[in-house]
Amino acid sequence: MNTFLMTLFLILIIIYGKNAKKINRIFIKDKGIIGEDIIALILSKLDNENYKVINDLFLKTNNITTQIDHVLISTYGIFIIETKNYSGIISGNDYSDKWNQNIYGKKYKFYNPVKQNYGHIKGLNSILQIDENLYIPIVVFMPKAELKTDSKNYVIYSYQLIDLITSFQETKFSIETINFIYENLISFNVTDEKIISEHISEINNKKNIYNTKIQNNICPKCNNALVIKKGKYGTFQGCSNYPKCRFTNKTKESNIINFK
Repeated sequence: MNTFLMTLFLILIIIYGKNAKKINRIFIKDKGIIGEDIIALILSKLDNENYKVINDLFLKTNNITTQIDHVLISTYGIFIIETKNYSGIISGNDYSDKWNQNIYGKKYKFYNPVKQNYGHIKGLNSILQIDENLYIPIVVFMPKAELKTDSKNYVIYSYQLIDLITSFQETKFSIETINFIYENLISFNVTDEKIISEHISEINNKKNIYNTKIQNNICPKCNNALVIKKGKYGTFQGCSNYPKCRFTNKTKESNIINFK
């Protein structure tokens, strides 16, 4: 067991004592689910009167499916939490389509989680119809990642999450309202395995189309040709429709490791 997992294991023992079932559940799943379970455990420590947690919320509205890792409904706003259990150096900004993961010189790409959260807010608000300023989007990485991001949004480590959440102290909703919102979202939560399976297939299909276009020198954003260009940091693929389309790709072989 590496140092990170050992430290995590000891922390969980401190939090949950002898409840081995909860601890064991974390270590038998894949890394994406592990990250979500860790955040779910952290959120479970919040006061359950002022904070209502929904983990793995799956919504389908207007034939569009949305999966949200964690929704925290509180008297201080609605927190939308996207969890990323990645290691390595993480870089990106609010406006790029993809962020980068660098692990010992090997580079991978994943969909911009800030944009992901914006899509989650749109999905939630199609149901709730409230002021978007009442949503607080947060992207959470595990401590094994090294964040070198340029973002005006909340992009933090897991150990910073509770302090960030509890820093919001201005009351926005009554207890009755957060209970209503919670029950409303629970009623929309999709549990049909067929719909969830279709959602996963759709994600994989989008990823395959995206990668295939790049491999065939086609811009995945506007379908114009991709051309090789030279920049400050070497050669890259760029859209021939620049400046109308600013799509770029650092390497010809794009590896999208998360596209949900």
